[in-house]
Amino acid sequence: MAAHQDQASSRLLTLPRELRDIIYDNLLEPSRTFLKPSKTSLRATLQNAPLSHVRLINRQINDEYDSRTRLWTKLLLADHKSFDFSTIKLPRLPDHNSIAIHIFVTCDECDDLRLDPCAAPHQICRHYRWLAEVLQTLPRDCPAHLKISMWSDGQSNLQWPALGHCDDATLQIMDLSGLPQIASIAVYSSGRYCYDPVEGFREDRICARWLKTDG
Repeated sequence: MAAHQDQASSRLLTLPRELRDIIYDNLLEPSRTFLKPSKTSLRATLQNAPLSHVRLINRQINDEYDSRTRLWTKLLLADHKSFDFSTIKLPRLPDHNSIAIHIFVTCDECDDLRLDPCAAPHQICRHYRWLAEVLQTLPRDCPAHLKISMWSDGQSNLQWPALGHCDDATLQIMDLSGLPQIASIAVYSSGRYCYDPVEGFREDRICARWLKTDG
């Protein structure tokens, strides 16, 4: 068995590096959800996850394979309730070169009958604290891309940001851009509140975007 494995690895290493890179890219697992507890809204997924057994072949293949995982592997954290990732054991940090965080905020002043102030500014402020803690566990050169979905929780046909009370929420969102590792923020208008929002998320409903490169 070991002799057969050595022979296969030797054949792989005789190929040009460009072909080996293509093979390595096809040996990434598209999506691996390593934490999705039942009855919670918390989800952590490693996209383009490396396969452990490939790394065990030999040192050269491990190093080359690792260089490809750094290009493609991304850690995705999604939550729409507590945004408390303090109990998550994150995968080995060199295995991903960027992190995507998706949070969901309820814009509950869409209902004309509601007298309480909209919860969105308070929820974004609360997310800021958790987000800062998560980013402190990551390498400083690991960029974080933040998505914010704004749910409407009332009966009004108006959708965020076409509402008169959104200035406070906008200011809170811009505060998030001050976190050093945040490379981009995208805000999306979403439909009614749902328990599992990730599957129903639509990229084409973007209504605002901020990039650190734009200042």
